[in-house]
Amino acid sequence: MNRLKYLLAVLLCLCAAAVTKAGTGPTTAPAKRTITYPDYSTPRRAVQTFIWAVEGHDSGKISACLYGRTKLEESAANAFAQMTAAMGSMLATAKNRLGPPPGHAQAPSFTARLEALRKALVHSTVSIKGDRAVIGFTTEKGGAARKSLHLVKRGAEWKLNIQYMLHLSQKGLTHKLIRHRIANELTFAHLLRSIKADLISGKIKTWRQFTVDFESRVLAVTARKEAEKEAKHKVPH
Repeated sequence: MNRLKYLLAVLLCLCAAAVTKAGTGPTTAPAKRTITYPDYSTPRRAVQTFIWAVEGHDSGKISACLYGRTKLEESAANAFAQMTAAMGSMLATAKNRLGPPPGHAQAPSFTARLEALRKALVHSTVSIKGDRAVIGFTTEKGGAARKSLHLVKRGAEWKLNIQYMLHLSQKGLTHKLIRHRIANELTFAHLLRSIKADLISGKIKTWRQFTVDFESRVLAVTARKEAEKEAKHKVPH
């Protein structure tokens, strides 16, 4: 379950907000009218649409909320969307088939974390400069904005900037490493979909079996990738 919790924590953290320091600036009040999805007309509404897409476990709709300035970033956005949708769908299927996870093994809920983000939007600040926007979330201590979401405006639509969400511009992160990350996320998305299929078919019947099966598949994929990596770098005699 530790690996499951780790993967969940990564996804939920990315969905909640990219941890960066955000400067304060002009703010916009939350929109009053009822939102009809999808709606990318304002930064806040774009984030609400992202939450809606994640809760629906729809990779296409999640991808539509994201902006990548290069083909590589677009590929990263697509991989992120596929893995996020697959994780949410698998967990929803597990809870539907197996009931609530037992005791302390219960993993954080997508719904609870996304609902927390939805509520945090009401008290957030929105700073807009040209076709860029930063949504800042205040902390409990002092009220300074320390978490933020970055958005880009394309035409009349605001999109979440995948470069900030996935920290694609951080020092030392080469194109090769980004492509490696994309490959890993697509592999795990496939793994998660295969587990969902086994839940639906009844092959997995208990949470204990689910946990053991999940960890064994993660270990198998990890071992295979390590073997492929060693084989690629092995110097022939």
